[in-house]
Amino acid sequence: MNGARCSIGASFVNGKIIVCGGYDRGECLKSVEEYDVVRGEWKQLQSMKDERGRFDSAVLNGKVYAVAGSNGNNDLKTAEVYNPKTNQWTAIPPLSKPRSHNGCAALDGFIFCVGGSSDQEVWEPIAPMELARYQAGVIAWRGLVVACGGCDRWNCMDSVEAYDPKTNTWRMLSKMRTARRGCAVAVIR
Repeated sequence: MNGARCSIGASFVNGKIIVCGGYDRGECLKSVEEYDVVRGEWKQLQSMKDERGRFDSAVLNGKVYAVAGSNGNNDLKTAEVYNPKTNQWTAIPPLSKPRSHNGCAALDGFIFCVGGSSDQEVWEPIAPMELARYQAGVIAWRGLVVACGGCDRWNCMDSVEAYDPKTNTWRMLSKMRTARRGCAVAVIR
């Protein structure tokens, strides 16, 4: 990368890793970089509309969605979408409440931010999780949205729960061996 950053949103689309926002020594960023895994090269992309860190991103229909987070002073409810074909960011309707340290996953045409979006690009609430958490790793897996670890108010968590959009319910899965927060999760095929 061109500069160090943490608390980013990162997504894999079209054979490239898109790294959005985050923090550089306390400064909240809106810059975006792309890593071409074949060429081994970094490239600067169009910046997001808002400074955004402590958030997550997800890919839906070849576009990158950056959702909520923090601007360094306040939690955000804003969201935006990046189109790699045009190298442009577009604001989309906001969440109903600000949040940071959120996780996102794309599943069945929806972006889930432990919330969700519809075809009308409106955020809709879903059933509450079994355990309140932030800084969880979130991913779509086998038709479910899975939240791994995170924090309650004071402690790292080892619990894992899955949301089934067909029944609008969460259920607990097997615990992780080690409690983790701010973790990344991936599906390996």
